[in-house]
Amino acid sequence: MRLDVGNLKLFGLDLNAAFAWWRDGLRAAMPSWLLPSFVRPAPRLVALWDGQQVSLYQPGGVELARLETAALEVAADGVLQADIKALDVDTGLLQLELELSTEQVLLRRLDLPVIDPAKLREVVRWQLPRLTPFSADQLYYAAGVADDSAPYLLAIPRASVDPVIGHIERLTGLTVARLYREPATEETLPRLNLFGQSRVPGRWWRRLNRNTLILAVLLLALGMAAIAPVWVAREQVIARKQELFRVHAGVVGTMETRDQLTQRLEIINALQTERSLPPVSSLIAELAERVPDSIFLTEVRVQGETLKISGSGLEVVNLIDRLNASPLFVDARFNSSVNRNSRTGRDQFTASLQVVPRQEGEQ
Repeated sequence: MRLDVGNLKLFGLDLNAAFAWWRDGLRAAMPSWLLPSFVRPAPRLVALWDGQQVSLYQPGGVELARLETAALEVAADGVLQADIKALDVDTGLLQLELELSTEQVLLRRLDLPVIDPAKLREVVRWQLPRLTPFSADQLYYAAGVADDSAPYLLAIPRASVDPVIGHIERLTGLTVARLYREPATEETLPRLNLFGQSRVPGRWWRRLNRNTLILAVLLLALGMAAIAPVWVAREQVIARKQELFRVHAGVVGTMETRDQLTQRLEIINALQTERSLPPVSSLIAELAERVPDSIFLTEVRVQGETLKISGSGLEVVNLIDRLNASPLFVDARFNSSVNRNSRTGRDQFTASLQVVPRQEGEQ
């Protein structure tokens, strides 16, 4: 897999390098047996060129064609496509590889200090003009580490192999994905792609096997098992909230009903109190009868069952007894001390008394 979106940097951090570091670390940590367990290998088609002829075959299968190098130029376009389509493989996933004979590819041991294999190709790139008569742009090359930890270089001029690559692609209708050096007898060097990276995407998502489906189902089941308690708790919280909303709405409705009933009760009590008391005209008439002519009332106020009077006059002290003697009034008393006006000689007073409610049936 390759991700190339330009030179991305964030606060001085090279995001491309960070992604490459993460990808390489993930690959290094992955066991070698893990990937084949979930991804089928891509079907391969190998074109072996020894400098004289090209042999096209499927690994583990029969040889499809053998053409002399000179015949490549005169062969018709797509002449091998029918043979390739006859193979029992998905041609959309087919990877065409070109192998070069050992005599064609330069193999050179390098005298370099210990270097990270992932960075060895980049280091060797700058050494190519010194190690070979060509620059990096004129070579297909690869660099690796042998079993004895010694770095080595594989290289071949592009001018010598590009015509063959073009003819093979024209005849097969496929793009050469990788360029390898044919391993020599008893050679233990790892196979290295001289292109540096594959020129054809592997389309791994189309090569997933049933193990991937089983793994996906297991991961989904584990995820659901982990999420289920949280989901149930969430549903319970939502249900409790909805219940609280309903209870709150009921409480609010009850409080509103209580307030309405309280208001009505106050009105009813006021009406009952008003009906139970004698008419105001009767109270005024009773006051006129009980208050002597020497006393003048300046204010008469009726508040429910309480009657408040203010005024001034003579012989005010006897007024309380006269009022308590009335059948309509009880508990008559002065609210404050009686004050005599020195200018008029009259006593000023404020008194209150309770009105006696009428009995049922009394008019």
